[in-house]
Parts: sequence; C-alpha cells; structure tokens
Amino acid sequence: MNNTPKMMTINQLAELEILSSSAIRRLVKENKIRHLKIGSKVLINYDHFIDFLNNVA
Repeated sequence: MNNTPKMMTINQLAELEILSSSAIRRLVKENKIRHLKIGSKVLINYDHFIDFLNNVA
C-alpha cells in the first residue's frame, strides 16, 4: 500500500472548488492550516486540509 501523503499546491486545492485560492492563502498566512513551504511553493496535505474543513464546519 502507498502511504505517501497527497501534497497539493494552493491552486490545485482551489480547483476543487471547496475554497478560493485567496481564502486558502489567508489560512496559510494565519498558520491555521498545516503547510510546507519549499522555496516560493506552498504545499498542503490534502487529508489534513479536509480534516481542517470538517472540524471548522
């Protein structure tokens, strides 16, 4: 089984039409969602993102 986490960029998450890219960027800036910054690229674990949304709603 593949246990590699699914990492997505802000734009990839925004394409799912759950939240806008600006809303996701704001959450990253406010450190409300866990993320990884590599250079200028921000990566977010998809499962953690969905868990965050489920706990906020």
